[in-house]
Amino acid sequence: AASSLAEADHDYLREAGFFLAKEAAPEFTAMTARTSVRLTDRIGQLLPGMVYRKATTQAEKAEVYALRYRSCLREGAILPSVAQCLSDRFDDRPNGQTFSIYLNDKLCGSVRIHVVSRQGDVQNPAKQALSHILSNAVGKGEIIFDPNRLTVDQDASRTQPELAYVVLRLPFISALHFGADLVTATVRPEQKAFYRRVLRFEVTSPARSYPALLTPLS
Repeated sequence: AASSLAEADHDYLREAGFFLAKEAAPEFTAMTARTSVRLTDRIGQLLPGMVYRKATTQAEKAEVYALRYRSCLREGAILPSVAQCLSDRFDDRPNGQTFSIYLNDKLCGSVRIHVVSRQGDVQNPAKQALSHILSNAVGKGEIIFDPNRLTVDQDASRTQPELAYVVLRLPFISALHFGADLVTATVRPEQKAFYRRVLRFEVTSPARSYPALLTPLS
């Protein structure tokens, strides 16, 4: 899936704490009118205890890889592994960075971000599913922002369901900072409705294989 940041509504970004394109779907607009105050309040209560940090040391990366492994194993996206960690060849690309998100000094989520442009490294995980779109965009000199491996600790999210929104804040605010023209999202089929209706992504590809996962993403 892909979304254009040219339509970003910065006022909503500031109000709700995460990205939403300019024209929300009617059903989401009605839902927002009823719940946005409560949601933003709950997100706001979490933010003082949140720390976003780039994973640079081997220990920090290992902690993220273990969190990914537990999450994907529970979803049936991978097979059990003796190493109990999940990483791939894109973790060490020069155009990618992995971020750890901590709540009260405990790892609660992570996201990996790749920035793709004609002047830099063009390799990123979304290229497998969206190669036709990304190649054209890079050729036109556009900046592509590929947040991937978004993971939330499932135990923590049971008591703090807003964690998913808190983790989502980082890639979208970062995309605005980098001046991205296009944002990609490779998601499971059951997640497409959320990305399409809430984040205003456009479905651009059927489900396809994804590095190190059993389940296809689109």
